[in-house]
Amino acid sequence: MTIVTPNFAADLSTSREVADPITELLRVHARTLIQSALEVEVECVLAELRQGGAHVVRNGHLPERLVTTAVGDVAVSVPRIRSRDGHNVNFASTMIPRYLRRSASIDAWACYAYLRGVSEADIAGVLEVVLGEGAKKVTPAVLLGLKKAWTS
Repeated sequence: MTIVTPNFAADLSTSREVADPITELLRVHARTLIQSALEVEVECVLAELRQGGAHVVRNGHLPERLVTTAVGDVAVSVPRIRSRDGHNVNFASTMIPRYLRRSASIDAWACYAYLRGVSEADIAGVLEVVLGEGAKKVTPAVLLGLKKAWTS
């Protein structure tokens, strides 16, 4: 495992992520924990649907996507459910809702950085040190939407 030290004078196209063995271990176990929780969630939904008389089965997973968390990007694959009797069944996880790309803690970090005087254009660069490439998801447009939510 290599340790990457931040070089703040470097070109913005290079990553400033600080990687260490502990963070990598947390990322690996975060993925395992999230997948386990999703499996439990889908099994509960299946049991509930079957108790209601539906003929449902597991049907693989949705395509893997990256969710930015406090430990960086974590690859997540949400399970799917299919009905055997032709009815439309859509499983929507409460933990990893559709279109989720970053956890709520990332929004809080962005809010804190903004309130501490980091400009909208620089927030992604500041958060990249900890979050890695996933920080690029915190664009000025995203920050504008967050500011509207904070003020309402």
